[in-house]
Amino acid sequence: MNTTWDQAAFAADLNGIRAYDDEKYLAARSHDYFWYSPILNEELKDLRGEFLVMPQTLDEVKHVASLVARHRVPLTLRGAEPGTTASACRCKVA
Repeated sequence: MNTTWDQAAFAADLNGIRAYDDEKYLAARSHDYFWYSPILNEELKDLRGEFLVMPQTLDEVKHVASLVARHRVPLTLRGAEPGTTASACRCKVA
């Protein structure tokens, strides 16, 4: 995994907000139902998130948003799994 930001510092600033960096958990939570499409499956099957944060309240969302800006962390919003079109998959930036 190519990590270009300080995960430990970011995690320390979360102040108890649920967060995960376990590879198996990230693999399971990094995908929506893109595998329905053979084309999307081929393009996205090997991509994984680097770190997962699961805020539960509006205040936690605001806190995470401020940390993302302060730490300059790339962000993919997932929400409540909006659909089957790979709309929530982290993609490599060219």
